[in-house]
Amino acid sequence: DDYCLDEHDIVMFETRLGCKFNCTFCAFEFRNAKYTTDAHAEEMHNFFMDAYNKYNVKYFSVADDTFNEDDNKITRLELATKDLNFKPIIVGYNRFDIMMAKPEQSHRLDACGFHGHYFGIETLHREASKLIRKGIVKERAFEFMRYLRDNFPHWWTSSGYIIGVPKEPKSHIMDVIKTICDEKLLRSIIPGDLGLYGAAGFEDVWSDFVRNPEYYGIEVVNKNDPGNWHWRHEHMDKIESELFAKRLAAKITKLGVSNLCP
Repeated sequence: DDYCLDEHDIVMFETRLGCKFNCTFCAFEFRNAKYTTDAHAEEMHNFFMDAYNKYNVKYFSVADDTFNEDDNKITRLELATKDLNFKPIIVGYNRFDIMMAKPEQSHRLDACGFHGHYFGIETLHREASKLIRKGIVKERAFEFMRYLRDNFPHWWTSSGYIIGVPKEPKSHIMDVIKTICDEKLLRSIIPGDLGLYGAAGFEDVWSDFVRNPEYYGIEVVNKNDPGNWHWRHEHMDKIESELFAKRLAAKITKLGVSNLCP
């Protein structure tokens, strides 16, 4: 009861620890989760009520690594929010390809107040996307971005884009970014260089890219920094990806799109 919170604060909550997916670039220790424990709808309802009635807080950030991985999680959020005496505004991470395959998720999340979305699209190059176990088709992705833009203009839609995923040339990245910026398909794009994190003692959480880089067309050229190996492949190397990501972030801003996540 002595929390120093007021109506300007954003409070974080979590409905499930772990992510059922296993993306090849990911080093999250709770990825590929088979058994999880979920927060109950009643627990979340009481949490929202306490936040609002005690502190007038209506802004929330959900910490789940992939909130929309399971429709049951959306159902629990619907139950938790439907009888509230206020409208929460929620932001968090959702998988774009799942929402694209299940567009009804967008309407259900909107009704809950889930209006800020960080998508991990990472790449729209077909072969590169398959390499990271997403397999998004670019034109279909653009069409769904238009759908979200036109149907939910009050949303903040944002995505990360990994610079340096094998198989994607820089020219393709530029074409994708230009289309998104020209049509304002997303509110923000956050480019980041591909990281290979091979710190000793953490082998059990190494990404597949780190465990077997040659299989994915990556050559590791320097392991002196165990937290961030230097690499190269046919289209790019580590240093180039870092510089390109920074330049791209500046270009995106000049084209009228933000680099801010929800």
